[in-house]
Amino acid sequence: ENQESQPGSRKSLVICDADAEQATLGSMLLVDVVADEVSQILRPAHFFYDGNKLVYESICRLRNSGNPVDPMIVSQELESCGKLTLAGGNEYLMRLMDVVPHAANAKYYATQVRSMYFRRQLRMLGVEASEDAAKMHCEVGELLAAQSKKIHDLLEESVSEGVPDIATLATRSLELSYE
Repeated sequence: ENQESQPGSRKSLVICDADAEQATLGSMLLVDVVADEVSQILRPAHFFYDGNKLVYESICRLRNSGNPVDPMIVSQELESCGKLTLAGGNEYLMRLMDVVPHAANAKYYATQVRSMYFRRQLRMLGVEASEDAAKMHCEVGELLAAQSKKIHDLLEESVSEGVPDIATLATRSLELSYE
């Protein structure tokens, strides 16, 4: 079982899938066309690890400029921005390709990365709601309205990014509750 999902472990507090992040990036480094497909699914903010965000941004910059992508080219691009070390260095870029079971599964890996992002956002909303609820100087109605808006905004973001069905159902449920 994945250590991150084991109850009671410190890692259970972190909502991310490091393997999916690495497999997504490795797939993008292996096959240029995959980079184009993944960029339709992910944004840099979807990545939990800062180094992975940097690698992703670099790959997207290169592809948007019509350039090919491989570890050497990405390394040069990151070096020119002064971010190669922050991204994990040359060894990390090479290792990313080694963790990819199959580059054809990149869309699946990218969807996992995006799903973890929305789970993190939802958890943050819960933490904020808990903290806001403890503020005795705020009216309950105001707190509920503010949290409802934040949840609605997250639902709208997820729907616009293609997170299926449950987001649509939840949005409709919110709409019905206001009618």
